[in-house]
Amino acid sequence: MKLTFSIWVVLVCVTFLAEGQAQPILKFEHGVFHVVGLPSRNTASTATISDDQWNTILSVYTHEAYVRNIDQPVAGKHAWNGDSILFEPAFPFAPGQTYHAVFTTKAFLISAGIKNESSWEKSELSFSLARENFPSTAVVSVYPESANLPENLLRIYIYFSAPMMPGEAYDHISLMRDDGTRVEKAFLIVDQELWDAVRKRFTLLFDPGRIKRDLKSNIDLGTPLKERETYHLVIDSAWRDVHGNALGKSVRKTFSVTRAERSKISPRHWNVIPPLAGSLGDIVISFDRPMDHALALKHISITSASGVATGQAQTVNDTVWKFTPDHPWVAGEYVITISPLLEDVAGNNLNNVFDLDLSKERRVNSGEPVELPLTIRALAR
Repeated sequence: MKLTFSIWVVLVCVTFLAEGQAQPILKFEHGVFHVVGLPSRNTASTATISDDQWNTILSVYTHEAYVRNIDQPVAGKHAWNGDSILFEPAFPFAPGQTYHAVFTTKAFLISAGIKNESSWEKSELSFSLARENFPSTAVVSVYPESANLPENLLRIYIYFSAPMMPGEAYDHISLMRDDGTRVEKAFLIVDQELWDAVRKRFTLLFDPGRIKRDLKSNIDLGTPLKERETYHLVIDSAWRDVHGNALGKSVRKTFSVTRAERSKISPRHWNVIPPLAGSLGDIVISFDRPMDHALALKHISITSASGVATGQAQTVNDTVWKFTPDHPWVAGEYVITISPLLEDVAGNNLNNVFDLDLSKERRVNSGEPVELPLTIRALAR
């Protein structure tokens, strides 16, 4: 990210150290604050300067702390290298914000063990980072896509066009009933928000304690979703992206609730349509229920005697999986491999239902995938 900055005021006094010694210069470059023109550390005392001493020598304040005289400097690291002091903030200085740096000469001289008769007291520098113009971040998609979802829906995925600001998600997501009232305590709130590595996909979990029957939350509050009711997931436009800019607009996903899905996944109930050899046609799998979008893309693969087929997988309305190959299909025998980690939108997998009653059943912990044979034939002549 290219940073531009403006320097407002520099206040300095008279002499520094001995006669002829140039005044130190305060400047901000490449995200780091510098005080240059100091005596070299090699010629000064070898005394160690503590963190507490550094805070009295060079402090950087936000504009609000500075004008209100609040002694709460920005956290960061100080370093004395050669004839310069560097201050690097623990978190990058924010574009659009103004900061004020104060360098106290006497505190530095005393801490460094340098004798000086100068009356020069301190320097101050005010600087601000210009806010860059970025295109508005948008919600690209919300999964599940289906307009009909089970009462025990477990996850919702929200995709964004750019990285988002962490720590704000639960303040900007609401689950509303059709009558305009809000469903309280619908989601599991976790301190470490569930983002992908680039913070462009957020995973929202319904509270499992309300989904699983006979748990206290389920008994006291019931399930967040009720069969035959309509709900609206609302993502408000105040949610900020990584640059501090609000979303371009709010998004609302409306869906109706069907009966809870409480059976294990069974590929025997799927319908598979193979492509023709020599084509770039899709392998199409139609599921018997809405599947977890992210897990379906990750945990279904196509293999042959020559290895794993390369190509692009996609889901359609949570109920169809399509695989488009990178190269034309070769006639022969293939295998559709389904990992036991695959889940439907209610969290049921190949081994167990999500809402397993351990008083009646034992949990299955098999790591074995399910394999479905697939024959790709040449076009009949």
